[in-house]
Amino acid sequence: MRIGIPKKVKLVFLAICIVILALDANAAKPIITMFNPDNGTASERIRIFGQNFDGIMGITFNGVLATSFSVTAQNQLEVTIPPTATSGPISIQNSSGIGISSEDFIVYNPGPRPFSFDPVKGQVSDVITITGDKFTNFTQVYFHNNIQATHVQVLTQGEIKVVVPPGAVSGPIRLADSSGSNTTMDDFNVVVNNDLEFTITTPAQELAVGETSFVNWKIQSLSNVESIGVELTLLLPDSGIIFERVNSDVGERSNLGRFYQLSNVNIPAGDSWTGSIQFIPTDPSIPFSFEGSIASLDEDPNSENNSMVVGYTSGIRQAEIEISIVQDSKVRLEWPAYPDDWQLFKKSSFQPFSFWEAVNTSPSLSNNRKFIIINPSDAQGEFEVFRLRR
Repeated sequence: MRIGIPKKVKLVFLAICIVILALDANAAKPIITMFNPDNGTASERIRIFGQNFDGIMGITFNGVLATSFSVTAQNQLEVTIPPTATSGPISIQNSSGIGISSEDFIVYNPGPRPFSFDPVKGQVSDVITITGDKFTNFTQVYFHNNIQATHVQVLTQGEIKVVVPPGAVSGPIRLADSSGSNTTMDDFNVVVNNDLEFTITTPAQELAVGETSFVNWKIQSLSNVESIGVELTLLLPDSGIIFERVNSDVGERSNLGRFYQLSNVNIPAGDSWTGSIQFIPTDPSIPFSFEGSIASLDEDPNSENNSMVVGYTSGIRQAEIEISIVQDSKVRLEWPAYPDDWQLFKKSSFQPFSFWEAVNTSPSLSNNRKFIIINPSDAQGEFEVFRLRR
């Protein structure tokens, strides 16, 4: 009886042979460890370092076949970048397989080559540093949408400092000269300055009871890049003041009790938004004041660009006029003469925006000034306000 090799042993032996052959084939495939330089332009020659460079059948740049190469040492070869090459991995093929680089080779156009920039974001007028190669004194810098930087300083062949120009927007940066241009792989992020400045102008002297007074305010956009949506909220006193109106050149107003909110305002870059508060002091013991907040609607509500308004405060003095109260709470004005185009008006209570009613009487005016006269109460105990106006 003939004794043969068991079938299971044959199968195990065959599997081991296949693995050995596969390992031997993989070991013979080209291995790319590095290339120098790691970037270039078509027709330039680079060196590739690695292993198993025997019997090279072809080299490709991101799939584009190189027509000229030579093995210069056991683990080194030189290759010319093909004309239509694009950025991507380099592949080398021999009879055992294909070896692919783990890093991409960057292909540039002729001209200055930007590699990176620092910082990666900034505002208009900030200075950034661009590193790269082939920089000259003729190198020009363009931000996204072809916005040219006017302040460029070439420090070395590989370093440029540039000031972010007005109008710059987020996007890649392009460097150019007479030989060509290249664009950064990453975007530079232009940070919009949404800072707002709130200012108040008002007469320096104290405000007088009974006189119409104004506080003028202005919100200035400090942005150099784009317009800013703004909302203004004012907190006004709930006593001692009669509010005539809150004027604004733009915006929509909502009256929420003591809060006046003016919104839907779009301030162009560097422009301003103005308005005024018109009011009548009624009590010298309660100084007029207001406070509030301004916010950029384009930012997070908790953004540092949102600012509390440092409000305006003024002492109130008794008006330097005399009011004679006669029976039935009537007001008698005792100035000697007044222009014919002035008239006396009255409204009841201290509610804002209530209507004025003309009073059929003969007021007098001294020194051609307009006065507001406050009557303590009418027959029903309601406050009344009288004013002279044209």
